[in-house]
Amino acid sequence: MISILVTGISGRMGQAIQEAVTQNPDTCVGSTHDQGQELYPALAKCDVAIDFSHHAFTSTLLAEAVANNKPLVIGTTGHTELERQEIVDAAASIPIVFASNYSVGVNALFWLTLVPITAGITSNMAINGNAAAPIIFLVIFNVVQFALRFWLMNWSYKLGTSAIDALTANMQAFTRAASIMGVFVVGCLVVTMGGTQINLQIPNGTTRGLSATTVIVSEKEAENFTGMEGIDTETAEAGTIAMTDKDGNALTASDADGNAVECGVTDLGNGMESVTYGTVTEDPVNFSVADTLNTIVPKLVPLMLTLLLYYMFAKHSWTPTKGILLLFVLGILGAGPLGLWPSIW
Repeated sequence: MISILVTGISGRMGQAIQEAVTQNPDTCVGSTHDQGQELYPALAKCDVAIDFSHHAFTSTLLAEAVANNKPLVIGTTGHTELERQEIVDAAASIPIVFASNYSVGVNALFWLTLVPITAGITSNMAINGNAAAPIIFLVIFNVVQFALRFWLMNWSYKLGTSAIDALTANMQAFTRAASIMGVFVVGCLVVTMGGTQINLQIPNGTTRGLSATTVIVSEKEAENFTGMEGIDTETAEAGTIAMTDKDGNALTASDADGNAVECGVTDLGNGMESVTYGTVTEDPVNFSVADTLNTIVPKLVPLMLTLLLYYMFAKHSWTPTKGILLLFVLGILGAGPLGLWPSIW
């Protein structure tokens, strides 16, 4: 049996909660609390506390409940922003059900409009000596209340059943909309999360060039460079160094920054000379399959894998386990012996 502490027991809601707890065979009122009474002894004897007291009391109740690990149901109204934040913070430590207004709109309609209007009319009748005034008040109040509640109940029931009928009648449309949304989500995931790519490079010839190198040497050492033969840059082997072409014209090479530099010797005036020469380079050119596929359709390889899995699931009734195993085998083979994906070894 669940033992419940009811705070704010002197109030209307406190009394109602106490009566409801007492009537339930699975619960009992372990203790009650009201303004001015000590909280801890009452809270210690109970499994959960239901609070319908005053918002100023909430901070004290939260502190004791967190310290004693007691769940709370808070129905008190009028909390400030700071007090609401305290409830949110306490909810990280203990279970809390917080609803600042347990009264439905119908009750507000009755007690704030129907009762004052009816009571005002019938009380004036009673003052004028009409003995039927109390009876008229009770009849009008109960008839209107019953009629309105009955109508609202039927109206809400019809709305619920019509909503179900609408869903059933348009199930195909709803299913299609859900499928479109699913395809859209999968497409977004493939583009943003798909990292599979083909690490395949196809040789496509070579490119030749001249790389400039500048060294500072003595005048005697510079003679070794000026005495070099000219070369044909189109036929010379890679690694050949020279300063002039076959016709004796100075070569133009590229430095590390890609700037064009003319080969030659510059006298520095201190017995040293700056020598710039060119080295024949030959770099391979590779055709990237991944870049080409991404030019056609971005993330084409992950998309193809996704479509393959969809085909196997839809047409061959594959289980998710088979799909996972397929991706595992493709990953191992592609990253290992076949060398299709970026290597994991």
